[in-house]
Amino acid sequence: MDNRLLILQLTREELQHLIETAITTALAAVGTNQKEDRILSRREIAELFGVSLTTINAWCRSGKLKRRYMGAKVYFLMSEVVALLKKN
Repeated sequence: MDNRLLILQLTREELQHLIETAITTALAAVGTNQKEDRILSRREIAELFGVSLTTINAWCRSGKLKRRYMGAKVYFLMSEVVALLKKN
């Protein structure tokens, strides 16, 4: 049997809910550890949310995501990303 799902018609809100649920479930399976918080790059966050790097930058400017710097590179803590998902 074919396991593909054909989506014919969803509202923007329904699609957003489905994506958020899938991401939350996937992140919960990762089981972040506060003592050894995983560090994610902008690209990893963009891939995780399915958005562009420009969107990640906008989320940082608006305060949704908190940037961490290591030299010139920008990183994010997995625990803060999980908190963002749970908050929304």
